[in-house]
Amino acid sequence: MNISEEIIYGTLDSARHAIDAGGEINAIDEYGFTPLIQTAIENKPELTELLLQAGADVNLPDLVNRTALHWAADNNNYDLCKLLLEHGANPNAYTIGSQPVLTFALLYKHERVKQLLYARGADFNFAHDYINTKILGHLYELRGVADIFCAPEKRFLEVEFEGFFIETTVGLLLNALEHYRNHYAARTYRDYLPLIKQAAAAMQIASELSKYKHYLTDYGQHDTTINQLLEAPLLVLPVGYEGHAITFVRMGRYLAHCDRGEHSKRAGSTNIYYMRKPHLFNRNFIKQLIYKKQSRQFINEGIIETLGLELLHKLPIESQLTGNCSWANVEAAFPTMMFLLLRQANPQEKPAALQKLAMDIFHHWREWNKDIALNECIQSFYQASPTRKTTKAAILAAILFQRCRYNNKKDIKRAEKILPVLTTPEYTYVLKSYIHAYWQHNKTAEGENLMKLLDLCGVNLLETDFDFPEEI
Repeated sequence: MNISEEIIYGTLDSARHAIDAGGEINAIDEYGFTPLIQTAIENKPELTELLLQAGADVNLPDLVNRTALHWAADNNNYDLCKLLLEHGANPNAYTIGSQPVLTFALLYKHERVKQLLYARGADFNFAHDYINTKILGHLYELRGVADIFCAPEKRFLEVEFEGFFIETTVGLLLNALEHYRNHYAARTYRDYLPLIKQAAAAMQIASELSKYKHYLTDYGQHDTTINQLLEAPLLVLPVGYEGHAITFVRMGRYLAHCDRGEHSKRAGSTNIYYMRKPHLFNRNFIKQLIYKKQSRQFINEGIIETLGLELLHKLPIESQLTGNCSWANVEAAFPTMMFLLLRQANPQEKPAALQKLAMDIFHHWREWNKDIALNECIQSFYQASPTRKTTKAAILAAILFQRCRYNNKKDIKRAEKILPVLTTPEYTYVLKSYIHAYWQHNKTAEGENLMKLLDLCGVNLLETDFDFPEEI
């Protein structure tokens, strides 16, 4: 076996023998990983040290530019992170998608790893801007990219608005639910706060379950904990298959299938079923469902026959426009849970009335979440350095142009918050570039909407000179 195979399947002695026999310590294996990265994936620091002593390149990345330090930090392995940093690992390394090493430590609040990375020079602003670009991109379903500033390298890096991790998606939406539940805005639905609390508890369990999918493939080592989590009466189950991610919601004999992707156009985005064979939906079935590879055919059709699913109701949650499937489908779990909980609490009420209430609560929460994120971005603009202001202005312009409509009162209010930033003299060029491309150079429907929106907000930039700033 080669070194990578010895790391996965062998022992410390067999790996040492493979190195002594002339094995290539920096070779890329069939999975796109170096031997050093394999030790981080497998959480084997003694093998990491062996390879480093033999001269392994500590910063050599995998095929998506993720370094061994990325993997160690993502696995919350403090000792391994410390070892790699002591051998020169770059604390500000980033992937092809510009994801910094610090990302998971911030999202999952891995305090020891986070503080260690800070102590070794990890740039908080770089990671923070990456995370917030992704959050705003998903909340507002933005297309395209934003450029974030990486101060250690003194350069801008492209971050796509779309694409995120299912594990972090669950955590972020859980935080948003908890924040909403404790916020004065939720007073509108104060009578339903106990139900929202139950939904948040189910999301917390989903977050715990997702951790055992995070690179550590042997979930059997955590079987006792997982079994305890699966005893909960309300479950949110994120499931990935064939490059797609959906969410199941289970409560008693009811099972909901949340998929706002292409499948929703044919079958509906959120279908709620009654299980005629609930005994088959046991702990082993669930663990296979969420931790093992599944086929599209089984998820969309086979599971219906296996569990004897009988369609009871469809929630009218809109299909995903853009962004990430995991975000859209974990988000859809909230109104689904609210509908099921309301139905349980009010069994005599008509489904149409319960549906309306569940969807009203969902839309209120989602719009509140969007406004909170927007306000934070605007606030941080005024506190940022000129280079970071450039990023924030570009994101705000994307929200204004892509998602604000002149005939929507809520969008006009958002535009009135955004435009003071985009009419700041140093950053008017961002807004002018949209006017030039979509109205002056070529009249488009999007450009017309923007001009009407600007007119309603009392902004006129057509009479000013159109100049781009000098390159930073």
